[in-house]
Amino acid sequence: MYPKTFDSYFAHMVEIRERLKDLLQRVSAGEYTSYRDISRILRSLYCFNGTDPFLKTMEDTFDFDILVAIHYSTQEEVELGLIPADLAGASFFQRVDNVVTWFRCGHELIKILDAIERDEVTIGGQKYSYKQVIKVTSDNPSPFSVSTLSLGGFSADVLPIVQRTLFDLARTSVQLVDLVENRLKNGKYYPYFRSRKKL
Repeated sequence: MYPKTFDSYFAHMVEIRERLKDLLQRVSAGEYTSYRDISRILRSLYCFNGTDPFLKTMEDTFDFDILVAIHYSTQEEVELGLIPADLAGASFFQRVDNVVTWFRCGHELIKILDAIERDEVTIGGQKYSYKQVIKVTSDNPSPFSVSTLSLGGFSADVLPIVQRTLFDLARTSVQLVDLVENRLKNGKYYPYFRSRKKL
């Protein structure tokens, strides 16, 4: 399989999954302060912060790229000629991709660290990337609230959108670790992993 030196990376990946599962149970039980801990774990997984995100380290260690299925926005569908512009209509700014479909189906498979940069979250009439939401919430010194989040127009629905975004990202990250574990331990095939070619 893999050399023993990789065991610590695998163990850390499993530890991240178990921590996220615990935090998801906590927020489901009404412990909303756990969202900050979720955002900090997601930051270590997906965001550059002086060092590579853990996900990139995992990809480099196990020599594969992790892909996710994204859905094109209506604008992208028009630009690619998949639908005529007159069908975009009022739904243009309403249709967004959702992280929960990353390992189900979509228009295209792209690298996960590119997907995290796509502007898919609409807050206060503006679009933000998952990465922006993660960074703002993980930087917050106290359990975040509408008044301390520097995203969107601070309308009453900002906080639930941010919480739902973090919740969905955490659930999808648990699913990701499950898939990686099945690939590494059981050799299971998934279209979401692309082996890197040796030069």
